[in-house]
Amino acid sequence: MTPLQFNTLRKALGATQSALAATLGTTQRQLTRYETGAQKIPGTVEVLMHILSTRKIPKIKNPRRGRPAKTNLKGLHNAKT
Repeated sequence: MTPLQFNTLRKALGATQSALAATLGTTQRQLTRYETGAQKIPGTVEVLMHILSTRKIPKIKNPRRGRPAKTNLKGLHNAKT
């Protein structure tokens, strides 16, 4: 997964960096490193991103506000759950 693919997928999920970081159990700073190419995206993160993009999941919440982040997952749910 390239940094551009990662960034595009995060945005397609409608998640902020901080909200996705909380979901993945990492930091917003680490996601910035992935998206800028400063650090290679680990295979486990690639797998988790694939799972998030192909499954119907609850809205990712912004941890600072406790409200759901905007999500637009239409068209991403090809797999039956």
